[in-house]
Amino acid sequence: MAEPTALRTNEAPKNNRPRMLAVIECFDTAFEAMTRANQILGSIMLDIEKGSDWMVKFRDGLVATIEGAGGDVTQAVEGQIRDFIGNKQKYQQPQNTEGN
Repeated sequence: MAEPTALRTNEAPKNNRPRMLAVIECFDTAFEAMTRANQILGSIMLDIEKGSDWMVKFRDGLVATIEGAGGDVTQAVEGQIRDFIGNKQKYQQPQNTEGN
């Protein structure tokens, strides 16, 4: 690939090749880089789709477990949230260690 300064000035490239050939090589290099980037992005998108599918399956499994146990999904989730918040508040309340 020709040096960029040789392309911008009136100087001929060091190896005396036509400038258009150097420009074509630059485009070829850019195309190869874009192709590699496209492959990497495609792989990332596939991983995101797999993660999304896993989350849906995991959620459906949780719902099936709760329903299989005979419980209402909404009530069970709300109960767990209430229990979690209640436990968290117990730990966050300052304890009075001084005698009353």
